[in-house]
Order: sequence, then C-alpha cells, then structure tokens
Amino acid sequence: MSISPDIHYLTETIGVRPPLSQEEYEAGQYVLTRLREMGLTDLQEQPFYSIRRVGERLGFITLVANFGVLIGTLGSGKSRLLRLLGVTLTLLAHHNFRRALTGRAALGEWFWPQRRSQNIIARLPAQSSEPKARVVLLAHLDTDVARFSAQPQMRPYSPYLFSSLPVLAFAGALFTALNAPVWMRRLIGALMIGQAGLVITDEIGPNSPGANDNASGVALLLALAEELTQHPLKNTEVVLAFTGCETAGCNGAAELAAKYGKEWQSAWWLAIDGIGAGELCWVIEHGWGADFGSRYHSNPELMCILEQVAAANPDLGIMGRPLMTVNAVGSLVGAGCKAAAIMGYERAGNTPVEWRQTGDTTDVLNTDTQQQAYDFLQAVLTKIDEDTAKK
Repeated sequence: MSISPDIHYLTETIGVRPPLSQEEYEAGQYVLTRLREMGLTDLQEQPFYSIRRVGERLGFITLVANFGVLIGTLGSGKSRLLRLLGVTLTLLAHHNFRRALTGRAALGEWFWPQRRSQNIIARLPAQSSEPKARVVLLAHLDTDVARFSAQPQMRPYSPYLFSSLPVLAFAGALFTALNAPVWMRRLIGALMIGQAGLVITDEIGPNSPGANDNASGVALLLALAEELTQHPLKNTEVVLAFTGCETAGCNGAAELAAKYGKEWQSAWWLAIDGIGAGELCWVIEHGWGADFGSRYHSNPELMCILEQVAAANPDLGIMGRPLMTVNAVGSLVGAGCKAAAIMGYERAGNTPVEWRQTGDTTDVLNTDTQQQAYDFLQAVLTKIDEDTAKK
C-alpha cells in the first residue's frame, strides 16, 4: 500500500489549499477523478457556503459581546430593559464562543459574508443488498495557515488565549447584570477586543503546505477506496467524505452531519487527520483551549471498538489519548453522530507533526506511520463488519 503519489500531487502539484480557494476546489476534483478511475459511480458533490476563516467567526462574536456590554452600560441605572438586553447579548456571545472553540458555527452567522465550498461523497456498497451497518470516514481537503499559536514555544500558553474569550464574555454578562462600575465593564470589553485581535492575527501567517494535515488523510481514504472497490465488506456500507473548509471551522463536516446525521443515525463516523507522520492514536478528548467547557469527547461506544481492535493488534502500537486539536468530531458529536478521530501526533507537542506550521511538507512524512494507519483502519472496518454479522 502506497499513498505517497496522492500526497505529492495534492501537496506539490496543487499546492496549498486554503478554504474557499481554487486549490481546495481542484483538490476535490482530483479526488473525484481518482474515484471515477476506480470504477465508482455513486459519487456526489455536496455544495455549501462557508466563512473563510475562524477569525471571522470569533471577530463577529466579539462584536456582539462588546455591543452587549455597551448596551448594558447605557442602561445602567436608567433602563432595566437595556440592561437585560445587554446581559442577553453577552450570554449569547459566551455560548457562541464555546461553540466556536468546539468547531461549530455561531448562532446568527448565516448573515455573515460567505462563499461556496463543497464536500465530495463516495458510497462503497457492501456485498449484501441489505447492509446492516454503515461507517462514514472523513478527511478534509483544505489546509491551514502557519499560526504563531501552534509554534512549540507558544503551545503551553495558547489554550488560555482561546479559552479566555468565553470567560470574558460571561464576566461581561455578570458585570452587566450586577450593574458593576462602568470602568470594569469597559475593561472587560477592551480585553475581549485584545484577545480577539490576537486570534485574528494568528491567521495572517504564511500558508502551511498541508502534507500531513491533511493530504495524508485524503490519500489514505483513496487507498482504502481502491481496496474496498475490489473487496467490499460483507454487511457494511462504507461512505467516504472528503470535506471542505475544516480549517475555517469544520464547516464541511457540519454540513455533512446536518444533511445525513439523522438518516445515518446508527452509523459510525471516523475522522482521519494527520496520519502521515508521528505516532498514531484515537483521540479521547479534543480541544485547542483549556477546559472551561470548550473541550469535547469522542463517542464512548466507538472508542470501545477502537480499543478492542488495538488490543487485538498490539504490534500497531495505537492507543487512545487526548490531543490539543480541533477537528470534525466536535461538529459531528454536536449533531448527534457517533464519532471519533484517528490521528498522528508527536509526544512533545501533543499535536500532529508540524501541525499548522510551514514545515508540514512531504519531507516529514513516514511511510511506516501511513501503513500502520491503513492497517488499523482496515482492522476497525473488519471488526465492525464481523460484529454486525453476529447480530
């Protein structure tokens, strides 16, 4: 099994693939071409609209929070209605900050300027005409920018940079409700603006090449598609979803779950991300912030299956562990899907290798890690298929 040609094409021929870019679109078309060459016909392009960057989402929420603080300040001692409105807006901002930190869209984001992206969906049928199980495998097509928050020297402090936003919004709501001195509320507003400014500045770095994150995941699913086309599972349908705009807030995965979450309610959802280098794990707990309600967990039932497969294949050396990442699992779990993620990581940073850095090139890739990921994923699919047949 070799996934290197697809990784090299995505990384070096197409190049960086920012959300909503022509290159992201070309990556999707490349995937479609590869799937058609395998003889697959049940293919779908799912269009959706998305913001361009997470900073736009956080900037919008910060505006709402500061407007709430301002309205509450204007109503101090004069109008309880204005104070109530101010508290409501800042609490809404607090809720939206927590949603944003778990990879979900803010409430009211629909009127923010957005452009079109797409998901590529391929359905690989089971041998049985009436499959008893379904597994949805996701890999995102787009790439991120090189962020200062992801640099090794900044990682110990970055969680507090992001987690402080919902805390400050809640403090703004509390101070407004208690009619605290105006200077205190102004201080909260200024801190929120400063923090949001840092988050937005975090997104103006150079583009990350995205070899490990996530050309490796896309290439792995293409290799799996070739295998399952020739040797389909007996009782399990496999759906491959190549999603757009993951680095803009996991919007492609959210759109996929919004459309198919109820229809595929019994399915197992696995996000494959950054598996081209480092050690492998399934992610127990996710989040790029300190807790404060901004971290989230994979589905316990699915993690139990992954643990059983790892125990049966100790030579692969895969285990469950928390990682400092935000990925599609937040959107999927939030939509009620039974989801988890399989990712590569480096122990020193507790993140994928060269995650959100300019060094994420094909030079860092490790074929042994890629083979381990392929073997583990194959074992997971076989386990689900065999367990389904026993029911």
